[in-house]
Amino acid sequence: MVQILEKKRRIAENIKQERIFWKISRRELALWTGVTYSSLRHFEETGDISFEGFIRIGEFLGWETFIYIMENKRPKFRRSLRYMRANYSNKKFYED
Repeated sequence: MVQILEKKRRIAENIKQERIFWKISRRELALWTGVTYSSLRHFEETGDISFEGFIRIGEFLGWETFIYIMENKRPKFRRSLRYMRANYSNKKFYED
């Protein structure tokens, strides 16, 4: 099962640790990315942020290659449809 909440929290924690490593305050990061301070704080504590805020932070952190690939290439299924139907047809996929 996909643990969405855990993934969001890990990503937020990694971004927070990167910010701390580079000695960037939340206020500075908020100012430089255009994400409000309260949204940034909430993100670091819970992992919740708007998609726009996530992209802004990603661009600031140098994720241009990742963002470019997601913008310009069609994502590919990593699993076959037969596998998906067999394993996920009657299950709740996301656990929040």
